[in-house]
Amino acid sequence: MKKLIQDFKDTRVGNEDFLYWFLVRKLSLGGKLFLSAILWGLFFKYGYNLWAMILLFEGVILLSLLTGIVWLIQFFIKKSKGRQRK
Repeated sequence: MKKLIQDFKDTRVGNEDFLYWFLVRKLSLGGKLFLSAILWGLFFKYGYNLWAMILLFEGVILLSLLTGIVWLIQFFIKKSKGRQRK
């Protein structure tokens, strides 16, 4: 794992995150196909279950709200620090 992280730090371009770098640059075709098969299987298992889709939708909404709140808090903290320096 340390070798993989070091390889990521050495070869990443711009502001790529680890997941994008891993999926595009390191994962082989077989690994990508396996991952897509797992994701399709999960979709077929839970995609037609209305209760599971509602829970997934609620989870995405709550995660988005939480991310937005954290972003706003960070924004106001940076803004207040900028005013204190002046």
